[in-house]
Amino acid sequence: MTSSRRLLVFLSHSSRDKAFVRRLNKDLKSRSIETWLDEQDIPLGGSITEHVQTGLSKANVVLVFLSDASVASRWVSTEWQTSFFKLMNLNNVVVVPVVLNDCQIPSFLADRRYLDFRKKEEYEENLSTLLSFLSELSLDIDANDIKENAVKSGSVLEMTRDILDDIDREQISLPMHRRMPIVQTLKTLPRSGKKVRLEGFRPPVRVRSIYDHLFSLAHLADCLLPHLSHTVSQQEFSDIALCIAYHELNEVVLGDIPTYTSLNNHKRNTARIYAEERLRTVPPSERKRISNEFIWMFLSDKHRRAFEAANRIMADPIDPIYIIFKSLDKIDPVIATWRYLHHYRGKLGENPRAFNTAMKDFYENPDVKSYLRANKVDHALVDLVLKLQDRKMAWDYYEDPERIFGSKRLFEIPAHVAREAIEGIPLFLGNDQ
Repeated sequence: MTSSRRLLVFLSHSSRDKAFVRRLNKDLKSRSIETWLDEQDIPLGGSITEHVQTGLSKANVVLVFLSDASVASRWVSTEWQTSFFKLMNLNNVVVVPVVLNDCQIPSFLADRRYLDFRKKEEYEENLSTLLSFLSELSLDIDANDIKENAVKSGSVLEMTRDILDDIDREQISLPMHRRMPIVQTLKTLPRSGKKVRLEGFRPPVRVRSIYDHLFSLAHLADCLLPHLSHTVSQQEFSDIALCIAYHELNEVVLGDIPTYTSLNNHKRNTARIYAEERLRTVPPSERKRISNEFIWMFLSDKHRRAFEAANRIMADPIDPIYIIFKSLDKIDPVIATWRYLHHYRGKLGENPRAFNTAMKDFYENPDVKSYLRANKVDHALVDLVLKLQDRKMAWDYYEDPERIFGSKRLFEIPAHVAREAIEGIPLFLGNDQ
């Protein structure tokens, strides 16, 4: 995981209000909110001024506790005002007054909305308001970190890896049923299109997982986007990573059900994985919506926000980010077929051409180029698909890769880029090889 900036709440108070501040500090920390409090963060013998300034410089939120005792003290009237003026002029620091009893709010805080803790019986209600505010702010910090990392690394693969590593803590847990870790389930769910075609193939060919598919999409984004004309900025690459990481979560519940296939119903049915028979009586869009809403209930607030953001993009068919994501999703099964040929080169038995025959739907599927053309995606990508859907060319690649990639004029994008898209990432990533 890349390092990220965590929310830090600085508790600025008078010593005479220590009892209340300790109580609030304990409640914040019990919700895993990092705080700065003098008695816990200034060591014996340490410089109070230096440690306080260091704490303030790292804080995202400063809670200023106001009471008759603190307002009357020299602490508010002189020494701290300069520091607070500086903090309030910084965009990344929020100063929140917390009123503990009837007092004169200092002029430099008078126009700030404050938390009113004057009534003891309303403590829990006000605490809930504060926690909700801090949760929203924490999510904004996480989102900004992702954006910053996107600009720094420019790698959709690394951003996708970070998101999935974070989702690895999430799980579906129902009463009386075993817990279902979301990411681990994605690692065990096979891609159904490959599964229905490769079951019974001899010699046995392993089927890649949905998790493998996610990383493949991110890898393709990194390989291809720098060589294509599009309107998605590098700052928006993190949104592509969000779509990649979250778009298959519904399959944790549904299982991966194949779409384009010429196989008979009996053969298609073997691809349902965990899905029940009657799922097919529900339109695919409704299946996804219902299962996404179900999964949403079990996600943390952070991932609920990210999940919703990804779904908003994917609900808009003309969003440039969605078009790029969907284009990659459309071409991935074709590129993965070539990746199978690379991975199993020389290992497909006495009749290796049978593999290409089993995969014929991926070569013939017209939906891929139709989508690219309908959405005016860079013709270089259309040209790549046309080449990769050529079964003879795929067979030549299996026999001798240099026959294909030794010609620099074969593809509209650089030949080494096309080859990197196929060979630059392992076929299997989800579990031990």
